Amino acid sequence: MEIGKQIRSRRLARRMTQVKLAELVGCNNRQVWRYEMNRSVPSVSVLMRIATALGCTLDALVADATE
Repeated sequence: MEIGKQIRSRRLARRMTQVKLAELVGCNNRQVWRYEMNRSVPSVSVLMRIATALGCTLDALVADATE
Protein backbone atom coordinates (compact mmCIF):
# COMPACT_ATOMS: atom_id res chain seq x y z
CA MET A 1 0.00 0.00 0.00
CA GLU A 2 1.34 3.44 -0.90
CA ILE A 3 2.33 5.74 1.97
CA GLY A 4 -0.56 8.12 1.25
CA LYS A 5 -3.11 5.32 1.37
CA GLN A 6 -1.51 4.05 4.57
CA ILE A 7 -1.83 7.50 6.18
CA ARG A 8 -5.45 7.82 5.07
CA SER A 9 -6.36 4.32 6.22
CA ARG A 10 -4.85 4.80 9.66
CA ARG A 11 -6.40 8.27 9.99
CA LEU A 12 -9.87 7.00 9.14
CA ALA A 13 -9.46 4.03 11.48
CA ARG A 14 -8.93 6.54 14.28
CA ARG A 15 -11.96 8.57 13.07
CA MET A 16 -9.75 11.58 12.64
CA THR A 17 -10.32 14.38 10.14
CA GLN A 18 -7.61 15.75 7.88
CA VAL A 19 -7.94 19.02 9.78
CA LYS A 20 -7.24 17.31 13.12
CA LEU A 21 -4.27 15.39 11.72
CA ALA A 22 -2.91 18.60 10.23
CA GLU A 23 -3.19 20.32 13.63
CA LEU A 24 -1.34 17.47 15.35
CA VAL A 25 1.37 17.36 12.69
CA GLY A 26 1.81 21.12 12.37
CA CYS A 27 0.79 21.63 8.76
CA ASN A 28 -2.42 22.56 6.96
CA ASN A 29 -5.15 20.17 5.86
CA ARG A 30 -4.35 20.72 2.15
CA GLN A 31 -0.89 19.30 2.81
CA VAL A 32 -2.41 16.25 4.51
CA TRP A 33 -4.62 15.81 1.43
CA ARG A 34 -1.52 15.98 -0.79
CA TYR A 35 0.19 13.31 1.30
CA GLU A 36 -2.86 11.05 1.19
CA MET A 37 -3.23 11.45 -2.57
CA ASN A 38 0.52 10.80 -3.05
CA ARG A 39 0.96 14.21 -4.65
CA SER A 40 3.59 15.11 -2.09
CA VAL A 41 5.98 12.99 -0.06
CA PRO A 42 6.39 13.92 3.60
CA SER A 43 9.89 14.34 4.97
CA VAL A 44 11.10 11.88 7.58
CA SER A 45 10.48 14.38 10.38
CA VAL A 46 6.90 14.94 9.18
CA LEU A 47 6.39 11.17 8.84
CA MET A 48 7.50 10.80 12.45
CA ARG A 49 4.91 13.37 13.57
CA ILE A 50 2.22 11.66 11.45
CA ALA A 51 3.05 8.28 12.97
CA THR A 52 2.86 9.73 16.48
CA ALA A 53 -0.47 11.42 15.72
CA LEU A 54 -1.83 8.17 14.32
CA GLY A 55 -0.64 6.14 17.28
CA CYS A 56 1.81 3.96 15.41
CA THR A 57 5.54 3.72 14.92
CA LEU A 58 7.33 5.14 11.92
CA ASP A 59 8.46 1.60 11.09
CA ALA A 60 4.89 0.33 11.07
CA LEU A 61 3.70 3.22 8.90
CA VAL A 62 6.47 2.80 6.34
CA ALA A 63 6.64 -1.01 6.41
CA ASP A 64 2.89 -1.32 5.85
CA ALA A 65 3.17 1.14 2.98
CA THR A 66 5.80 -0.92 1.18
CA GLU A 67 3.94 -4.23 1.36
